[in-house]
Amino acid sequence: MFEIEVLPIITYIVRSYEWMDFYSTDSEISLQRKIKRKLKFVLYFCLPVFALLGSFENANRSESLYLIAVSICTSLHVIRFHYICTKMGIISDLLKVFSEHEMQSKENFQESQETLKNFNYFSIGLIGASTVMVVLSSGFAFKKTLVFKIWFPLNWKENDLNYSIAYAYIMYCVFVSYIMVTFVVLIWYLVLNVSIKCRTLGYDLQSLGWTTENLKTSSFPENFVKCVKCYKTLKINIKQFSSCFQFLFLGQIITSAAGICTTVYSLSFDKTATISQSVINFYLLLYNIFDIFMIMLLGNEIKIAQRNMTTCLFNSNWVEQPVQVKKLKIIFMAILTEPQELLIGKLYPLNLDTFKSILKGAYSTFNILRNLK
Repeated sequence: MFEIEVLPIITYIVRSYEWMDFYSTDSEISLQRKIKRKLKFVLYFCLPVFALLGSFENANRSESLYLIAVSICTSLHVIRFHYICTKMGIISDLLKVFSEHEMQSKENFQESQETLKNFNYFSIGLIGASTVMVVLSSGFAFKKTLVFKIWFPLNWKENDLNYSIAYAYIMYCVFVSYIMVTFVVLIWYLVLNVSIKCRTLGYDLQSLGWTTENLKTSSFPENFVKCVKCYKTLKINIKQFSSCFQFLFLGQIITSAAGICTTVYSLSFDKTATISQSVINFYLLLYNIFDIFMIMLLGNEIKIAQRNMTTCLFNSNWVEQPVQVKKLKIIFMAILTEPQELLIGKLYPLNLDTFKSILKGAYSTFNILRNLK
């Protein structure tokens, strides 16, 4: 039996949320802590509003669209912030359910280890790139300007104190956005582990009745019953996962095309942007693409893993089994032919076809903006 546990980086991410008091495992929280949490949330909630108001005030069309892109990205982060504050307990339970694996197949274990290893490298690269963006954002203080020229209640251009307050607010929002990027990694990791669970069940179905390295004798009926129970539990857990993140994924689908379109337009036509602003804009473009692409790719892997279960069961040693067992196997194969697809808003499936549709929508919107230029 091979075991896989939660990646250390994921454990650190979850602990950091508790350390920053975004959520707590304590059953009772003092009124003072509740007020602090709400204040943190409200301060960040104002950023997309200020960015949108700043886009209306800005005469430069490219900068205006850039602020709209910032407003779109941070609006999605507001939803993620809300998830951390209100649903982190449920997410932690889902992590325990999906992230701990027991595998009989060495091939499946090695494949899963390699997948998680690559994911770990990719996550560290994303968090590292986000750290560089935070450093670049802090450098705007030397020019006495803001990385995002948002609308602000205080006139920061003519007063040093007001500028210090505006700069502190922007850097707070940049830091919270950085934390929300780690939450994105956490969601990716969760979806990846759902696909690994489905793939592991497929390997278990395929090994039914055969002699393996770990099992010298394999009782088909007993292990078949275990697989059926495992499938039933997995189906319930996937349904819980889908209902938990349905609103978040729907927000990603709605905002992705607009976010990609506006960042591409700003990169293409904003000639007044500095090198730092262009780098940040390019980062936002890649982030918007990978944010939705990873969810759709991993959702597609879940669909493929579930569809492969029928083939895996057919490849088991069912020929030598009693007639009654064969009948049960046929019934279960009929159930497996209808995989549980992850649907968002009962309209959008989590697969690569939806990602293609989002890119087409972004390209069409970009062409409209370019013709109106």
